Amino acid sequence: MQKEIAEMQKNQKLFYESQLEWANDTRKLIAKFISDSFRLNIIVKNIESIHDRVLKLDFNKSDVEDITKKTSDNIHKAGELLSALNEEATMIRLYLFHKDDDHEKEVLNMIDRLENDMNGQLGIDSKLLNEFVDVARDYFNYQMKDLKTKSA
Repeated sequence: MQKEIAEMQKNQKLFYESQLEWANDTRKLIAKFISDSFRLNIIVKNIESIHDRVLKLDFNKSDVEDITKKTSDNIHKAGELLSALNEEATMIRLYLFHKDDDHEKEVLNMIDRLENDMNGQLGIDSKLLNEFVDVARDYFNYQMKDLKTKSA
């Protein structure tokens, strides 16, 4: 009987630890998605700044090579970030698979809205991104409360 109880406790602990690890991985993934979204917006602003400088003819002939390189570098970085964001969004969808969990549904809904707004030339709407930060914080809070109810 004691062996069975010990085995059950061991299994419970393993299950709890795997849930905790899953929750931590999910939080890291969502945080990376948010961070990369803000980085994309910074790069888009850099590209806009260079474009405005070119339109104003606010440069010398000697600056053309530098402007071209900066533009190319920023466009390359934006493309890499858009690719990373698509991958991160897919991974978040895989991690949040409980169809009956309203908190997960809200996070996934925000991911869909952000993906629909995502544009390599315009960036991501800052208000929508900040709204997602709030939704993610609520989800993380819910997740921690849920984990506290389970024993290690």
